[in-house]
Amino acid sequence: MFGLVGYAVGTEVSIQPSLVARLVGSISIFALLISVYACMSIIDMRSRQETVLSKLVALAQERSATLKQLRADQYAEPDVGVVGAYLAKIRRDGVGKHAGMKQRLDEVSADTAALVVLLEMHEPQAQSEAFKRESKRFRRYAAAWLDRWNSVMEVFMLGGNYPSMEVPYPTGFDEALAIEAAEAG
Repeated sequence: MFGLVGYAVGTEVSIQPSLVARLVGSISIFALLISVYACMSIIDMRSRQETVLSKLVALAQERSATLKQLRADQYAEPDVGVVGAYLAKIRRDGVGKHAGMKQRLDEVSADTAALVVLLEMHEPQAQSEAFKRESKRFRRYAAAWLDRWNSVMEVFMLGGNYPSMEVPYPTGFDEALAIEAAEAG
């Protein structure tokens, strides 16, 4: 038996060695569990970031492919971007005839909004300054593009037109995204 003297009370307390061993063992197991949990959290955070980045890449490619389809001869109009082309087509032929084009533009709009959310999630862990810079440019572009698309029916109803130039896409975004994905992967 161990003999400990209680300094505050002035009495001797007896503790059995088996109790001390169990207490130390419990504390050790608890500390080990905390370490394992911390490691799992770090791994989970990294895999979540890799998932966010992979979703960013896939969504950017999907959006780009949809826009490429919308710039094809079937949808294109001379001297205007895809939103201006849609506006010209619904003025000429009516809204119902271009439901497929509207659906594709809605997809681009949803993808654009989702990209902004994913960029906001990934940016704090971004490894590249170029990616951070291009991410901000893309968010400004996305806000302007979404404003333009969301106002198309209002412009149609009022008989107005958009400027002939489309909202300029940030030219370095795709490259910065590819570099960021390569560095992370």
